[in-house]
Amino acid sequence: MTLYQSIYKKLVQIGILNNNGKMPHMYMKFTCDGMMGLNCDRLTNSMIAIAHNGLLNGDVMADPDVRQESY
Repeated sequence: MTLYQSIYKKLVQIGILNNNGKMPHMYMKFTCDGMMGLNCDRLTNSMIAIAHNGLLNGDVMADPDVRQESY
């Protein structure tokens, strides 16, 4: 299994993508105490953006280590 296949499988398991490989909502936000929020946005029918967004001096900042990928 390739890295991309593994990531795709995990996105389906946690409900970001449905069984047809589509993100069913325009955006989703996941929160957990003590962790940065995980934000998922549908950019197009075949592209999503996933980012950890935190606050820095009152400004919302996206974690630069999470990238946009086409699927």
